[in-house]
Amino acid sequence: MTDQAWQKQRIGSPMAVDVTALEPTRAGDTVVAREMAALWPNLFGPDVYVPLKIGIDKILAIDAQRRGSALTRAKIRLFLGWHVRRAPYLEAVQQGGPRHSINGAAENARTVTMANAAYAQEKLQALLKRNDAPSADDLDGEEGMTWWNGLDRRERAKWMKAAGDTGVAADAWNSFKIALGSLTENAGRG
Repeated sequence: MTDQAWQKQRIGSPMAVDVTALEPTRAGDTVVAREMAALWPNLFGPDVYVPLKIGIDKILAIDAQRRGSALTRAKIRLFLGWHVRRAPYLEAVQQGGPRHSINGAAENARTVTMANAAYAQEKLQALLKRNDAPSADDLDGEEGMTWWNGLDRRERAKWMKAAGDTGVAADAWNSFKIALGSLTENAGRG
């Protein structure tokens, strides 16, 4: 989807949800993202992208609960689904090395395999080859398109339903950001 189509669909849809208050909000600057960075700055701090231990969502959920955070495993998984599709994370996996957990490089954790690195390289190349990237002025639109293009059919249906089945990818993106904007489970579920 091109930037123009994304914007036209978002703005021109008669059924589009009024989300003007959310437009300045980026997925990386939501309540969930800030909580993740505050609890685990070595994993999710500003400009920190390291390969994560497989199954880290369970470890993070237990640690969040132990530390008194309202983060749930579902919210952690939601955030991780977005985080691991980002170009900087894919670059980190592509470079290989140890996978990390809450205390840094995970002991007894597998390192990034050649298959993992090749998969990350394939996904990264697909992101970089896109010739429909929006202008630099619309970072949220670019992030939204990258997020949407990385979803599978089931995830797209889930987020489209949360957006009220408008058929507008930008509305699904905003529903995702609403869900990341709250630590409670029902946020963003239309």
